Amino acid sequence: MERIICSSFVKGNLISEPYKFIDEIANAGTSIITFHYKTGKDVYKIIQMVRRYKDVKVGIALRPYTHLDLIIPFIESLDMILLMSYSSGIFNQKIVPNFEKRIKKARDLAVKFDRENIDIAIDGGITLDNLKKYKKS
Repeated sequence: MERIICSSFVKGNLISEPYKFIDEIANAGTSIITFHYKTGKDVYKIIQMVRRYKDVKVGIALRPYTHLDLIIPFIESLDMILLMSYSSGIFNQKIVPNFEKRIKKARDLAVKFDRENIDIAIDGGITLDNLKKYKKS
């Protein structure tokens, strides 16, 4: 688990009503569809919809204060966990305090559930200056 993915490379990040757009985005040739945990009324259904496309991976995005334990029921079905480093929609924010602990907890969950190959992605606030710090987490 040496990889850190910059979210600007993630295609198909679904923020609201993910059910409506999965087929269109998958058919457009995306390699991964990521949806926000809080927008999915039925997370299993969304994952199953994405899994119909064998070449499309599925990821789940978590806002900074969404508990990581909420994804435990789905972790075996995920290819990526996208951790948001600050709340969306407000510019010039700083990364939430102790974000490196959140990254470590996500990695620990992956190991605990034998998912060492799952990608941990970070959305927002990553610079060349702090990249090494978060990569060590």
